[in-house]
Amino acid sequence: VSLAMESIVTPPRTIMEVFKTLPEGTLAEIINGSIFVSPLPTTKHQVTLRQLALVIFDFVKHKKKGAEVLFSPYDVFLDEHANAVQPDIVLVLAENKSIIKEDAIHGIPDS
Repeated sequence: VSLAMESIVTPPRTIMEVFKTLPEGTLAEIINGSIFVSPLPTTKHQVTLRQLALVIFDFVKHKKKGAEVLFSPYDVFLDEHANAVQPDIVLVLAENKSIIKEDAIHGIPDS
């Protein structure tokens, strides 16, 4: 008789491990070791964000070549233990693009 082996999944042990297991798109942040979940943004918020993004993109295009502008939901790990945020807009200058990884930003963005 053959028994199928199942993986043993261990529960998260740190708040950062809990954060990393949240479903993609969850609007949540960790600030000083506490998780905060946010509601979806309002229409007014989204319209303002769009207008601000246009101004930032224009600035980057003409003044800060090579910079990256990224939008929430997008994780920014300020450290790997107790602080992860999802700013509405993130600016990373060309000289700091090494903090941009496949899964998130790991480090402090320029703005």
